[in-house]
Amino acid sequence: MPSYDRQNSLLVNDTWQKIYRTFSQADFKSYDFDTIRRTLIDYLRLNYSESFNDYIESSEYLALIDLISYVAQSISYRVDLNARENFIDLAERKESVLRLARLISFQPKRNIAGSGQLKVTSITTTETVLDANGNDLANTPILWNDVTNTNWQEQFNAVLNSALPRAQTVGRPQATGTVGGITTDQYRLNSSNIGLPIQTFSRNINGIAMDFEIVPVAIDEGFVVEENPVPGNSLSFIYKNDGRGFSSNSNGYFFTFKQGEMNSTDFTISSQLPNTIVSVEENGINNDDVYLFKLDQNGLLEQAWTKVPAITGNNVIYNTLANNITEQYAVVTKTNDQIDLVFSDGTYGTMPVGNFRVFYRQSNGLTYRIQTGDMQNISFDVEYVSRNNQINTLTVTASLTSTVTNAAQSQSIVDIKTQAPQVFYSNNRMITPEDYQIIPLTQNPSLAKARSQVRAISGTSRFLDVTDPTGVYSETDIVADDGMLYRDIVTESFDFSFTTRDDARKVVTSSVADIFESSALKQYYYDNFPRPQIAGQKTWFKSTQTTNQVSGYFTAEGDDSSVLAVGTSSVSNLQYVTAGALLKFEPTSGSHFMTELGTQMSGAAGHPGSAEIMWTKTVSVEGDGSNGGQGNLADGTGPIVLSDLIPSDAELKEIIPKYVDSISNTLETAIIDKIVAFKNFGLGYNNTTRTWYVIDEDDLDTGEFDLTNSQNKTGASLDASWLIRFSTNGLTYTVFNRATQYIFQSFSRNKFYFDESVKAIDPETGLVIKDSVTVLKSNTKPDFVSNLTFDYKWQIVKNIVGSDGYSDTRKIQIGLFDGDDDGVVDNPDLFKLIVAPTTDISEKYVFFQTVTVNGFDQLNPVNNTEFVTVSVESDITNPAIYTNGQKFYFYTDDEFKTYNSTTNLLEELTGYTAKLGRQSLIYRYNHGAPRDRRLDPSVSNIVDCYVMTKAYDTDFRAWLNANQLTTKPLPPTVAELNDTYLPTLNALKSVSDTIIFNPGEYVLLFGKGADSSLQATFKVVKNKATAVSDNQIKSNLIEAINDYFTLALWDFGDTFYFTELAAYLHNVLAPDVLSVVIVPASATTSFGSLFEITVDSQQLPISSATVDNVQIISSNTAEQLKSTGTVVSSTTGATGTSATASTTVNSTVTSTSTSTSGTGTGSGSSSSGYY
Repeated sequence: MPSYDRQNSLLVNDTWQKIYRTFSQADFKSYDFDTIRRTLIDYLRLNYSESFNDYIESSEYLALIDLISYVAQSISYRVDLNARENFIDLAERKESVLRLARLISFQPKRNIAGSGQLKVTSITTTETVLDANGNDLANTPILWNDVTNTNWQEQFNAVLNSALPRAQTVGRPQATGTVGGITTDQYRLNSSNIGLPIQTFSRNINGIAMDFEIVPVAIDEGFVVEENPVPGNSLSFIYKNDGRGFSSNSNGYFFTFKQGEMNSTDFTISSQLPNTIVSVEENGINNDDVYLFKLDQNGLLEQAWTKVPAITGNNVIYNTLANNITEQYAVVTKTNDQIDLVFSDGTYGTMPVGNFRVFYRQSNGLTYRIQTGDMQNISFDVEYVSRNNQINTLTVTASLTSTVTNAAQSQSIVDIKTQAPQVFYSNNRMITPEDYQIIPLTQNPSLAKARSQVRAISGTSRFLDVTDPTGVYSETDIVADDGMLYRDIVTESFDFSFTTRDDARKVVTSSVADIFESSALKQYYYDNFPRPQIAGQKTWFKSTQTTNQVSGYFTAEGDDSSVLAVGTSSVSNLQYVTAGALLKFEPTSGSHFMTELGTQMSGAAGHPGSAEIMWTKTVSVEGDGSNGGQGNLADGTGPIVLSDLIPSDAELKEIIPKYVDSISNTLETAIIDKIVAFKNFGLGYNNTTRTWYVIDEDDLDTGEFDLTNSQNKTGASLDASWLIRFSTNGLTYTVFNRATQYIFQSFSRNKFYFDESVKAIDPETGLVIKDSVTVLKSNTKPDFVSNLTFDYKWQIVKNIVGSDGYSDTRKIQIGLFDGDDDGVVDNPDLFKLIVAPTTDISEKYVFFQTVTVNGFDQLNPVNNTEFVTVSVESDITNPAIYTNGQKFYFYTDDEFKTYNSTTNLLEELTGYTAKLGRQSLIYRYNHGAPRDRRLDPSVSNIVDCYVMTKAYDTDFRAWLNANQLTTKPLPPTVAELNDTYLPTLNALKSVSDTIIFNPGEYVLLFGKGADSSLQATFKVVKNKATAVSDNQIKSNLIEAINDYFTLALWDFGDTFYFTELAAYLHNVLAPDVLSVVIVPASATTSFGSLFEITVDSQQLPISSATVDNVQIISSNTAEQLKSTGTVVSSTTGATGTSATASTTVNSTVTSTSTSTSGTGTGSGSSSSGYY
């Protein structure tokens, strides 16, 4: 050890000093051959001047120096090249750029496959399927919305039902959701495939042959997504109904397609190791469609692993421990769109072991636009198992109804270099305004330009909720005075067919059960069945009171010691007081109820919380309801429990016996037996025994409702007491049910919005916020001058669909209100209280006229003052006292006539309808918007995101280069942008923010197709000394102008300044060009008006100028700068070709300047609120 230290101290230090002196004299800046050679020679002369002096060029020693210099130059180049590959700004190899991007957790996007939805236009089956008329539909194409076939919908449903599983029929989907504000259902074919449920087809897009696949889809968090590729799974599709009729592009059945081919690779991981990486060396794997499954010992799919989007270092970390998602992996992008599968380290997820299969879709990696004309009449066959277990074929023909622009090539090296630091800055989430500028572009390679603007609601205080009068995005509270309330007694119906008894059972337990529970049938029951009246004074004694219930018992004549039995223990009408019965109470004379306190108050009602009557439901009855005449039970509670706070001494006046809204097992069996035997029959209800009964075919009277011969078994067809009736033609069934519908309509001032599939929840109470219409007490009482005592609230229950398939927003179906959701309506007599239809009947009708709009009939309201309403025609004894054309309605015969003064006769009048009701009601309409649809500026930012897709940019510029001879490309719609980009961005945005997409578009300047005020001629003074020709000058000028309008140099809403363009042109075209001046083409436009042009916030300027818009002049004189007055307009005809027209007028140049806004010219611009 001492010798070691000594040697280090004596020798190594000296050696280091020598080395340091040597290297201090070296020139480390020498990289190229000549510099290295010179540096070596200088080094020899300095350090070996005495031992070496042979510097003759022919010396062999200099040859060695040359050789060393060459090797050093090569090494320097390689070292420098490799060093550059370690910095993302300098790297040239994509593999290096990808590796460096991953160091800052940036995942470059691979190619994105073009995808969209094909709307089904026809279906055909090989199975024998009969329609309602007994027609065999086998091998017959059934067209969607076939205007030549009045039964197309019934036939379409019949064919489609034949290919669906037993548990599904049209109207009973596998899943339901809202996608883009449109109600969307998922259905699944009962297909017989063993492999993947994928159908393939090919199409030529933009001159390129491409393969596509029709894929199964599901509804997930408001978006339509592809299902995991599972062999043997059935092909699924969706049904969308936007409420705009069958001809709408967003109404009908849709299959989803994607470009590319689904392939798979199996691999085995023999031992568990942290951060395992498996490479999939297949080119063209797209960005979205990678699925991983673990296999069982038989090679079958056992478990799907979850793909997570985040990689940090070598670990797969996605904060999923709380969700118990441990079988996870990440996908890493490599060159040529190959991938690595990266697994967890055992801490944040499971380390894999065993056999696996990865599915991936290989796409062509191109950016393209699919026009609707490119995909028409796509036909494919699906083999399915029919309900009699036979293999049949369903042929589907579908077409594209909206342009697809979401295809994109993988991110280029330039894109990755630009976006990786930006994503690192934003931390891959959108919180600040800068984040909203960055993330849309980094997440979506198909976007060419994006700009976001965070704004507040214009004209609305940030402390108030957003006012949206349509009710789609906010709560609505509207008061109007043009309300119409009327009653419609109708017979509703639906059709069904079945193959097996189980099919029939499913219809009974679903569709028929829905009828039992429907509010319309209950309302019919309330109106048409007898209500037992209570004779004498039967008063309520309240024993206990809770939050919303009371217990107690009934007494006779107010004598608390005379406790009355109820139910089967009573022989009076109190026998109807059973669980589920509705009871009507009135206060003692001279008093009124206080409903929220459970007390009575002296004086008249009419103030808040008061009521003149109270309806309640019997919750339960213990024993005979009197505790054997003792009253209270042992615990001090009463034997009868009521659902409302009925006070003591309230008098029972009326009972509505319990209505049973469920199907018992015995009744279900009886119904199914009748169905499978193809019998006509009916169902009636006995409100005395509270039971349903079956009416046999021989006893059934299909006419108007009548209880006189209820349960008559004589076989004389006398029983018309049916509420539900089944009618069969031997092949299919039609189910009818009686119904009382209450309709509320605005005469002209209001529209109603109601989403039947969505419930709005009050976050404070947790209760459902019910849409309602309240008839205000400021209305007069029926038949009286004085006002109503109370407001009467109705709940909105259903939209009304017109004959055209659209929701008629002028009116809405309402029902009796149930304020506390206890299953009991607050008042079953609302209509009687507001209309009083049995008194002074001639004043109780509202009228409608049938008019034809766009080929469809609709009922328009008519003021009832236009009619004279009497019972029968004979009541009009002297028609001459009326003016010519006076309208009459005779309600006994439901007949309309009009007076003809020429003949002095009443003549038949057609096209009018009358309903019992009341018009000119003052009402309040309340609509509650669900929280996930509301925009609340007090807690939310509304982010306007202006985007331009690469496909639109490419197509538009190609259209310009083709001299605008084809159809002008259109930007994508808002719906298309939402479907394409929102699924990704919603996962990254703040939960309190709402993204509103705005499609960007180009505004043409200077040339053909531009607005006449924006067309121009460029006057160029050429340098006389140049040898460049005039035509070359024009071409160079147009090329420079096009370069100036390169997309990367412009942002949405940017203002064009000619002075900036002129400076650029002089810089590029010098010395050949001495001056460039822009002159308006229109003689009516002032010189200088094109020096500044403003565009809208979603627009980008682009030049459509050609060499025809360039003129070479000798000097900038007034004569030379005259406007030509030539304006070129371009219009596109039906054939898609463009026609051009020119108008020429000469004028002199004036010095007056003008400015316009919008897409015209302007002298200023506002960028307030832009980021």
